[in-house]
Amino acid sequence: MFIAYLALPLSALSADLSGCVKEEISDLKKAGFTWDEIKLHCRPGNLLGDSMGAALPDGKYRSDFGDVEFSCNGNSLPCVGEYTGTNDNYSAKVHLDESSNGQLMGIWHEKESKRKCNVIKYGTYYWGKVSFRFSVDSRKWTGSYGYCENAPTNKWNGWR
Repeated sequence: MFIAYLALPLSALSADLSGCVKEEISDLKKAGFTWDEIKLHCRPGNLLGDSMGAALPDGKYRSDFGDVEFSCNGNSLPCVGEYTGTNDNYSAKVHLDESSNGQLMGIWHEKESKRKCNVIKYGTYYWGKVSFRFSVDSRKWTGSYGYCENAPTNKWNGWR
């Protein structure tokens, strides 16, 4: 079992949090907040680990680099997104297989790209790290990508 802490309007809570038990733990209005702090006790797989309550991505998104179609392993990681690679017309993929502090992280890979890595991953020399943070309703993400072992610092956002 894991514990995730959310700070959002009570009206935002809905059946999307099925499988979770919510417990109001403090009223922050005295501190100037307009929402209550909510403590969620969830079973893994219902929500994205420690991601502030975001559900896993599923289905088609538009992004800064074209459409990405995500599918997840049921309600748990890994999630794989498929897109048309930069500089080619071949299928490319992003594998999201880690979560930490509200972010999904993994590796993108393509047949060709701007930068060739020294190490092969997923059968190619063209890959890099990604880090995405999905909204609570999973309708958009803000994120970044990098090349090879470099930290993801280039913008890659998505929406539907």
